[in-house]
Amino acid sequence: MGKKEDRKKALKEWFKEQDKWKTIKEISKDPSIPYIPYSTLKKYFSLGRMPSLQNREKLYRITKLKCFESEERKPTEPISIQIEPEVEKPIPFPPRTMVQTIVPSLDNLLKKIGDDVVQRNKIKDSIRRLREAWSNDNFDAVGRVISSKNMQSLPRFYPEGEIMVEKIKICLELGMDEKINRIEMQLKKYCGDSKIKLHGRSPKYIIDHLINVEFNRKKNTAKVGNVYLQSLDWGKIQEGIEEERKRVWGRPFDYSKFYDDVILFYEKIADYVRNPTGWVRLADIYRSLKTEIAKRNPDWKSKKRLVAYYKDEFSADLSNSWKAQNSDDRTDRQFEFSAIRDPRLAFKVILPDGSTASYGFIRPKRR
Repeated sequence: MGKKEDRKKALKEWFKEQDKWKTIKEISKDPSIPYIPYSTLKKYFSLGRMPSLQNREKLYRITKLKCFESEERKPTEPISIQIEPEVEKPIPFPPRTMVQTIVPSLDNLLKKIGDDVVQRNKIKDSIRRLREAWSNDNFDAVGRVISSKNMQSLPRFYPEGEIMVEKIKICLELGMDEKINRIEMQLKKYCGDSKIKLHGRSPKYIIDHLINVEFNRKKNTAKVGNVYLQSLDWGKIQEGIEEERKRVWGRPFDYSKFYDDVILFYEKIADYVRNPTGWVRLADIYRSLKTEIAKRNPDWKSKKRLVAYYKDEFSADLSNSWKAQNSDDRTDRQFEFSAIRDPRLAFKVILPDGSTASYGFIRPKRR
């Protein structure tokens, strides 16, 4: 049997006989004995590798196994020593290369200690803010602190803090379920009282056919249409719904102008992409209209918009067009729509009876 197998066997037999530690990982975490990283210690047990001189000394102190005893500890045979007259010798000065490496090593050590001190102070500040938020029942702030980078590094410096964080997360989850249930009840009541169409189920809803409302339990946030809210506050959610409904459905709509704009770009696209059926993709019409509206309204960015013309606004205008076509006698200035296979290229259109359909193509209505 080789030396590796001897060491491995000796370690395993020692581990079976001792009753202080149940796993190898516990040995690595025990602060009362010399520290050896778990990943390194595991290799000694599984592969029987020869430890470094430093780790061999540590293993000997832990296990008292002969195979890890250093040469200095082993008894030696007595030898005869001849004492020669003392001769004064010059004290050797450390080699210059060694001297030159000490200062950079000390600098690196100081930097590491400084970084640890900075991080510990950040954790301390986060714990202070966490305590204040929890004492004031400000669970939105508690959630933000818990998910911060500083709190994620807490177990590395203070392992006992990990249990505390888990307890807080469980309390937040229970409270979040109750909070979202309450907000959803308020949402349904609001839509019912205002006679607004509401579809979907937790955590995603559709209001007034085109406005998406979504609640994020993990992040304690909400999204109402194109508005992101950093907390689950019903007052802000209601305000966001009203703003989005005004943006989508509250804009002035002129059927004749919209028809002229769509036909203008329809003819340009139809000349470029010839189709014997006359159908043109709504997605191409939308992109052209978005560019044109941005040119007509150069200050659109000042209104905190991401684009000058949103997709849901285009859907609302198509829906208003369909409604106008069915209410007025415009037989010579009407659209007709067709479905498309790729749902990513489809646009919702609200029909006169209140139902919703998805279309991907458009053309002037043929007689």
